[in-house]
Amino acid sequence: MLTRPACRSVEFAETFKDPSVVAAYRHRPPHPPGTFDLLKRLIVDRPGSLLDAGTGLGDLARKLAPDCERVDAVDFSEGMIETARSLPGGDDRRIRWLCASIEEADLAGPYALITAADSLSWFDLDVVIPKFAGLLTRNGVLAVVDRSAQAGLREDDIIPRYSLNRDYVGWDPVTALEEAGLFERLGQECTGPVPWTPTIEEYIERRHSQNGFSRDRMSRRQAAEFDAAIRARIAEQVKEGSVRMEEGRLLGELAGSVVWGRPVPRLRATSERGILGPTRQ
Repeated sequence: MLTRPACRSVEFAETFKDPSVVAAYRHRPPHPPGTFDLLKRLIVDRPGSLLDAGTGLGDLARKLAPDCERVDAVDFSEGMIETARSLPGGDDRRIRWLCASIEEADLAGPYALITAADSLSWFDLDVVIPKFAGLLTRNGVLAVVDRSAQAGLREDDIIPRYSLNRDYVGWDPVTALEEAGLFERLGQECTGPVPWTPTIEEYIERRHSQNGFSRDRMSRRQAAEFDAAIRARIAEQVKEGSVRMEEGRLLGELAGSVVWGRPVPRLRATSERGILGPTRQ
């Protein structure tokens, strides 16, 4: 079995249903334009159908819908789905918004592309990977989409001090899948960098969209102290010149990454490895 670390438990996943996290989610950095160009090129088969797994506010689904015959956008957070519908492109008739866990969602494949942006590490991979494998078209791929934004802020001491997710460790689900023989990587490409210029308040709210900083779970004092610590650090680094601001906005950079390939059914993976029973990580 593929075991997720404790920091990716169901308990922390439930944070994304919190109204405060849903409200803060729009302050997350956008995907670089090059990410969308790449994903469009990965849609080879027809009909050009897309499954956006763990869609959040539908950043991918809403932008890619005009280039697809149909889109299934799935998220288990009702608040995320409701908000996504109200955003630009959210009323596109090609999009079917589904409020369900990806493990239990009633999906209508086949799909020429399955995307997972900031979401794959939250899934039960032992359930999802065989499911994805059976839903892809002949040339269809699973694309794992990531984004990172930097403004030069040193906050490595602040984040663990206030985060409610005390078990946090870095974990790459793609690597875990490859080591288990459950994912065949076909390509990887970086997009960007492009400018990223949030205000200080937008930067702070972006942090509150993360599972360890939900305002619904932090005390008012914790949240206020965390916000004050970030503001103080920004002021300190602006003064010393290591963080740049212009017209009230931080001057940062945004980059993206897409890894794509084919999910491998466990039966095939175990057969190729000559292993009887479940593959072990």
